Amino acid sequence: MMSRLFKQQRGWTLIELMIVVIIIGIIAALAVPRFLTASTSTKQSEAKLLLKQVYQAERTYFQEYDTYWIPGAAIDESAGVCAHRYQHSRAGSLLLHNCGR
Repeated sequence: MMSRLFKQQRGWTLIELMIVVIIIGIIAALAVPRFLTASTSTKQSEAKLLLKQVYQAERTYFQEYDTYWIPGAAIDESAGVCAHRYQHSRAGSLLLHNCGR
């Protein structure tokens, strides 16, 4: 009698399919926020590492040239163009340096 019952059932009922879809939806609803949190913390860690690299590059530049590099500033005294540069004072503040003018 049991074997005959299993032979007659060939597919899934609509209720069974809906329950499976609901379970998958619940699992996805639990997993998505964790994934978003993980990707956000990964981006924050990457940004911190990049900022640390920029900081180290600026420190190295300052130690070598005793001035801070300003992006886009070019110093060409022969052409009469002199960009502003910042130098570190003994008191720890930044002083504006204007190429000897």
